[in-house]
Amino acid sequence: MADDGGVWRTISGRRVFIKDGQSLSDAMLENGKFSNETSDEDKQKKIDSVNIDFSRDNILPELNKEDLEELGKENKPVLLKKNIIDKNTERHPEVTGDDYSKIIGQSLYKPDLVVPGHSEKPYFNFVSRIGDNKNTVVLLELADVKNNYEIVNLHWSYD
Repeated sequence: MADDGGVWRTISGRRVFIKDGQSLSDAMLENGKFSNETSDEDKQKKIDSVNIDFSRDNILPELNKEDLEELGKENKPVLLKKNIIDKNTERHPEVTGDDYSKIIGQSLYKPDLVVPGHSEKPYFNFVSRIGDNKNTVVLLELADVKNNYEIVNLHWSYD
């Protein structure tokens, strides 16, 4: 690659050639060292970091870059409030304490499907298939006016 018609820049410790008239983000993507997709390793780290404390509100990792981009949403942490844990325990007794981390981790960070909820509110169902007829489901409120995206509900779903 010739150096005329552009400039070399170091971005996050990586050398990137930016052609004249090319945006920085396009140059980064073309370079191949930067990606809009969350790596499988990063997804697994997010899943592994989900450990729910049932005595308080829980701040969880941000959603994957590609899911945020597809939904047209900014990057924010995910919040699971204590009152939602209490409500969910009453409404979904089949979800044990040990299930919370698995359902949330799989649904939010390895979703197979993200679909709008049945509400006028900005709710979305994050669904992940974990067996032949078993899925994890998390209903997430993606409100622009809040500091976090908030989990509204979580449960198992069977085909």
